[in-house]
Amino acid sequence: MLVGLNEILKAADEGGYAIPAFNVYNMETVMGVIKAAEELRAPVIMQFYSRLATTGFADYLAPVILKAAEMASVPVCMHLDHGAGYEAAAISLKNGASGIMVDFSKLSLEENIEKPPPQ
Repeated sequence: MLVGLNEILKAADEGGYAIPAFNVYNMETVMGVIKAAEELRAPVIMQFYSRLATTGFADYLAPVILKAAEMASVPVCMHLDHGAGYEAAAISLKNGASGIMVDFSKLSLEENIEKPPPQ
């Protein structure tokens, strides 16, 4: 079942456990992560990185992750890992991501503080 990042992290915090996050990049890695999570009866975060979103590959990978999450017996979050900006975040949301992490670490502290939130 697909769940949001906040939901899966809140449950882990309240339950006193950690949730693994795996970068996936094809159907085989998605299937492997789901199989292991189900065998352990553990929630899982499946991540894809920014380049997959901005090159169009997420258009192919996201449906695989979403179908796996739909069929899974454990909570699954589909998460953009270290997105390189708002474009990657928007593309990821369009593709059904239930968690987003935008990384502006290449900017100075001052630029990070001044960075406006997306509208």
